[in-house]
Amino acid sequence: MHLFHALCAPVMMRSIVLLAGILFLTVDGLAQLWLPVIPNRAVYSLAVNPMNPRTLLAGNMARTVFRSTDGGATWEELAIRNTDGSSKVSCIYIHPVDTNLVFAGGNEFDGLERSTDGGVTWKSILRDPQGFRMEFIGESVVAHPTAPDTMYAIRNSPGTLYRSTDRGVSWDSLSSPGPAAGGDRYMRSITVAPDSTNIILVGGYTTFVHRSTDGGRTFTKDPVATRTGTVGAFRWSTITPGTVYASVQFNVSRASATPGGIWRSTDWGATWEVLAHNAVSLIALEVYPNDIKGGADVIFVGGNSDFKAPQSYAGDSLAYKSNDGGITWQNLSDVPWTENEYGETTGNITAIKRSKQGDVDVVLLASESGMFMSTIAASVAPSQPSSPEALRVGRVDDNMITVAAGELNGPISLEMYAVDGRRLMQQDALAANGRALISIPSLHPGVYVVAVHNGIKTWSTRFVQY
Repeated sequence: MHLFHALCAPVMMRSIVLLAGILFLTVDGLAQLWLPVIPNRAVYSLAVNPMNPRTLLAGNMARTVFRSTDGGATWEELAIRNTDGSSKVSCIYIHPVDTNLVFAGGNEFDGLERSTDGGVTWKSILRDPQGFRMEFIGESVVAHPTAPDTMYAIRNSPGTLYRSTDRGVSWDSLSSPGPAAGGDRYMRSITVAPDSTNIILVGGYTTFVHRSTDGGRTFTKDPVATRTGTVGAFRWSTITPGTVYASVQFNVSRASATPGGIWRSTDWGATWEVLAHNAVSLIALEVYPNDIKGGADVIFVGGNSDFKAPQSYAGDSLAYKSNDGGITWQNLSDVPWTENEYGETTGNITAIKRSKQGDVDVVLLASESGMFMSTIAASVAPSQPSSPEALRVGRVDDNMITVAAGELNGPISLEMYAVDGRRLMQQDALAANGRALISIPSLHPGVYVVAVHNGIKTWSTRFVQY
């Protein structure tokens, strides 16, 4: 057992005063967006204790698990029975009721591991009867949301669904969602509908979504899933019953019209449509409610590029967030990537999780370069600002933004300033229904200030270019 302290990056504190006509603006406390909490160590999986969000578990290589009980300030290293230099703990899951129960698996594992003491000691509880390698990768273990004694686990290859009715003590094979050979025999994600519909969704390679309406006994395949990629994770909407999101990684070395992105179903997973980022290869996905006035779904996605995919497809080093259910997006890719154990600096994001610690929202980003934490990225704004002074800036792409405020209508003038007070651009536009679309110049990465005038009032906010 090994204890270490997270690195705390320096906080950037600046004050500026911009003199432009009637505009007097001071910006204080511009902090670094992401702080490294597990630097220089690859993190392939991440779990937050649902009963105590300050307890975190992260999967490393060589059958090593990091555990923190103080919200990520300090970490201890735990071994899953023995260390193995070639394995990756790419699946980790904390039981939602008995949070001392932890399940882990991963690449080059020979089965599923179970801990009854929060990850200190482990026992192998699901192995291949023929002694073959048995891998559980990604989000491949889940408890039934309304009957947590019942659990499901989907084996990576061949894609076999197992069920336990005693919280993971014993398991029985239930079905094979994919074909016996080829195609979608590789699986890495599973979810159970948060109601009594008995719907289970399983995601695999070639981006097929396999759907069961009888608790996992039989499956049908999404008839419109002609894409090529991997379903990295599922998340159910916290606002709208029957709405579920899926992240898609492009991982096959042949052309595809839809290489990745975040997809959405509004009929419990029966049919799917692309929601955003269909040109980005994604794995990590997190969804939670916008607590301000009941808001919409807050969605985080993280990019992950498979080595087989053409380099022209974006993925690694990219992170995005939406406060309004996917209508507008922020780019949160300003991550201070570090070199990992292999001597590589890679921005492949493996998981994004929310940790609600008291009244503070924290978002954790796990990657092959380490783990990072942010409270700035976790902050949300109302879907419709309640104050005319509140301005929101959303990114459409690298050269286009949206600006929104409650009373923003008619002719407006937008100005953008560097933090040293230099005005970088001025553009007139026409706002309607509180929004306007603005073309911005090519900017160096950094923090900027956006000010919008309608001839009577001024709105202002920060803008981060990545």
